Amino acid sequence: MRVALIVWVALIGALTLHPVESSGEIIDALCLVCGVRGTADLLLNVALFVPFGYLMGRQWGWRYAVLWGLVLTIGVESLQLEIPGRSPALGDLVANMTGALLGAGVAGHESTGAAVLAVLAVLVALSPAVFFEPDPPDGIYYGQWTARFGNMAAYEGRVVSATIGAIDVPSRRSPRSEEIRRVLSRDGPIDVRFEAGGPTPELAPVFSVFDGMRREIFLMGVDGTDIVVRRWLRARSFRLDTPEMRWTDALAGVRKDESVRVRIEPGSRALCVTVNDRTRCDLLPKQGAGWTLLYGPSGLSPLLTDVLSSAFVLGLGFLIAIPGWSTPTRLASLGGSVLVGFFLSSALSYVAASLVQGGAMVFGGAMGFAFRRFQVR
Repeated sequence: MRVALIVWVALIGALTLHPVESSGEIIDALCLVCGVRGTADLLLNVALFVPFGYLMGRQWGWRYAVLWGLVLTIGVESLQLEIPGRSPALGDLVANMTGALLGAGVAGHESTGAAVLAVLAVLVALSPAVFFEPDPPDGIYYGQWTARFGNMAAYEGRVVSATIGAIDVPSRRSPRSEEIRRVLSRDGPIDVRFEAGGPTPELAPVFSVFDGMRREIFLMGVDGTDIVVRRWLRARSFRLDTPEMRWTDALAGVRKDESVRVRIEPGSRALCVTVNDRTRCDLLPKQGAGWTLLYGPSGLSPLLTDVLSSAFVLGLGFLIAIPGWSTPTRLASLGGSVLVGFFLSSALSYVAASLVQGGAMVFGGAMGFAFRRFQVR
């Protein structure tokens, strides 16, 4: 138990004490939910300290878990003052202490704690059906052609035209913002024609839409030879993170100054992306990508994203199967989560079903049943 605690404290240090790229936001030290992804950061901090609280609670009781959780948090927040890109805030302290307290509570009441975790796992498994829907906010919209932002590369190509629906979107304020918002809420169609500028060292925006609050509503860009699409999903409205769509090597073989047309439009229960004469309708985030609501890193390959999603839902399946409920209740919870998630993903146009990830969740449930059976013996 002590070795596990040392390893987890080291993990907390590794995740919270390395430099990160600044988002450019000014964070108030007294805020609770801070920044455009404040809810995601809050929940991540809670989740990070739950295992710490559990291990401390099992070893020394809940009072020590809370006390040392406070000491660890103050230490981390103090060190972050000297680390580039880090902004200590009151919300971090509250979230860390909440996580430590919850973990200690699970350690003291394992049967109740396991049941709570199982219910949360069911909700998380179904979260993509709720939070991955396009939901752009009201406001004044501005078209941006090959915009230059401090946190992205500059694209050296030239945009020829950009339309959203039947609306021309030049690189300036649009007088038809509400119409654009309605089209974006239906995922297009969006049509961009540009002259290629060659591979980029990192993500470079080709066409984007921002609102009057400088929030990114839509972005289509190039990362190396990949095409990347980012949309405002309902998750953003709740200050959660959002997954990107990435077509690996979509521009491979395209020469500098060559004409390129990218079209994004709804298909039959899917979102299709066409680059010149090639079309793909399998780029949507899959049903197991709920983890990207808390941390949706840019630049991951679709294959690695799918692997992480499978591992994530495997863990959810395990959590659903370990409470001390009756076997039929656990089977119904696990089977219902898998089936409902799969059928919702099949029916909705903004999230993709995955047999592999559904199977991973079932396998995680089998591991949970085996663990519970061993524990009872």
